[in-house]
Amino acid sequence: MVPDRFIPTVQGASSIEYSQYVLQDEPKCRSSYHEQTRVERAYSAALTGRDPKYDKRVMLFSSQKRKVTVQRVINSFQKNKWNLKLNSFYEQSRLTDNVYNHCIDLTRERIALCGEVQSFSIINLGANVFCSFPLGNNTTETVSAAHWTTSHLATIGTTFSFLDFYDCKAEKFTRSFEFNRSAIRVIDHEDPNTIYVGFNDGALCRVDRRSPGEGKILQVNTETISSLAINRMIAVGNDANELFVYDPRNFTKHVAELPGHHAAVTALNWMDRTHLISGEGSSGKCLRFWCMHDTKAPLMMSNTRSQVTGIHKLDQQTFVSTHGFLASNSEKVRLWSIRDRKMVHVDSFTSPHRGRIISSAMSKSTIITGSGEKPHNGIMSQMCVWNINQTDSKKTASSSRTYSGPQIR
Repeated sequence: MVPDRFIPTVQGASSIEYSQYVLQDEPKCRSSYHEQTRVERAYSAALTGRDPKYDKRVMLFSSQKRKVTVQRVINSFQKNKWNLKLNSFYEQSRLTDNVYNHCIDLTRERIALCGEVQSFSIINLGANVFCSFPLGNNTTETVSAAHWTTSHLATIGTTFSFLDFYDCKAEKFTRSFEFNRSAIRVIDHEDPNTIYVGFNDGALCRVDRRSPGEGKILQVNTETISSLAINRMIAVGNDANELFVYDPRNFTKHVAELPGHHAAVTALNWMDRTHLISGEGSSGKCLRFWCMHDTKAPLMMSNTRSQVTGIHKLDQQTFVSTHGFLASNSEKVRLWSIRDRKMVHVDSFTSPHRGRIISSAMSKSTIITGSGEKPHNGIMSQMCVWNINQTDSKKTASSSRTYSGPQIR
C-alpha cells in the first residue's frame, strides 16, 4: 500500500518539524480554508494572486532576466466611479479640537449625533433641524464619545466616565452607567444591547444595557484605547502603536497582533470578516491593509503624509479616509481604491474646514466630517455634509459575471 503522505526517515530536527507540520498543522490550515465562504475565498484569492476557479498559483513577479506575463484571472470591468460632493455645513456645533475624535455618528435615516462641550446635538440632515440637549450629570463635563446604538438610541460617553443612553423618541435619558474611571474615548456596539467602551486609562468594558449591574471590564492596558472596530471580531488600537484583534467570546488572550505601526492607531474599519484597514496618527501617517490569515505584515501600505482620523468603506475595494494634522484643505477627504495589491489614491476633495478634521461618520449615502474650534486662533467649529454619488459601470462585451473583490491586472 502506498502511503498518502511521505514521512522522512532521517531523524533530524528539520525532518521532525516537517513531519509534525504534515500531520498536524497542514490539516488545520486546510480546514480553516474551507470554512471560508465562497465570497471570502474569492476576495482573498484576488489579493494573494490565487486563481479562484482553478485554485492554482499565478505568478505575479517579474525580474530582469525573465518577464512573466500574467493572464487576467478576473474579467476586467470598468470600475464604478465614486464621487463626493459637498452638500452643506453647519457652524452651530461646538466641537472642541482635542484628543477625542469619536464625537460624531450618523444613522441610515441621516440623523447626525454630535458631542459638544456640556451638551450634545441631534441634527436631521434631511429637514435641517438642529436640536441641542444638555448633559444631566455634571455641567462641567464634555462629551468625549458619541455613538448611535440603534436608529433612535444615542449613546453618550463623557470625560467623567459616565455612559448615558438617550431615547430620541421618548426624548429622555433611559439609562446611565458610572464607571469611576478616566474619560471614555471610543464606543461601538456588537448588537443593540451589547456595547463596548474604551477608556483613556486603557480599559475595555462590555456593557449590557438590559442588565441592572455595571459593565464587565474585559481588559486593562497601560495605554489609551484610541480606536475600536467590530465585525464578528473586535479590533482594538491604542496610543502605544499597538493593534490587537480579540474574539468576543474569550478576552483572556488576543487572537492576533498586527505589528509595524509607528504612531497611535487612530482609525479602524473592517472591509469584510477577514480584512482590516488601520490608520495612524501624525507620527506614522500610513494606511495599512491586513488579512487575518497572515498577520505578520500588512498586505499593502500607503503613506498619506498626514494624520488619519477616519476610514469609511464604500465597497469591497473602495474607501474614504479623513485626515487631520499636516493635511491641506484639498487633501482632508480622500478616495482610495485597492488595485493590483496596492492602495491607490484616486481623488481628493476640497473641504471648507479651517481646522483639522477630528471626527467623521458615514451612512448609506452620506459622510459627515467635523472640525474643532480653537478660539485663540479664531477657528470656529464646523460640520460638513458630503453626498456620496456612484456611477454604475458598464460591463464589457466579453464579461458575463461581476466580482466584488479587487481586480488583478
